[in-house]
Amino acid sequence: MRTRDEWVAVAAGRDACLAPVLTIDEAPEHPQMRARDVYANFDGFRHPSPAPPRPTSLETQRLSTDLRHAVSARSHPCALKCAA
Repeated sequence: MRTRDEWVAVAAGRDACLAPVLTIDEAPEHPQMRARDVYANFDGFRHPSPAPPRPTSLETQRLSTDLRHAVSARSHPCALKCAA
């Protein structure tokens, strides 16, 4: 049986959807967790940071409309001709 790190090494550089399950001590040190400030230290203890605020209904509506327009433009019969 292979260890977690052995499986990660086998998958490295390949088109494989594999990521290790990190321990509670490893997770805060992961580059993605650090870049997103997922953890913060308070009073000498590490805590998960609060989740980012959810968009308001007006922001959600605007994003939804923007996405609908983008999809509609791409699926238009002459999308390739129109984009050229």
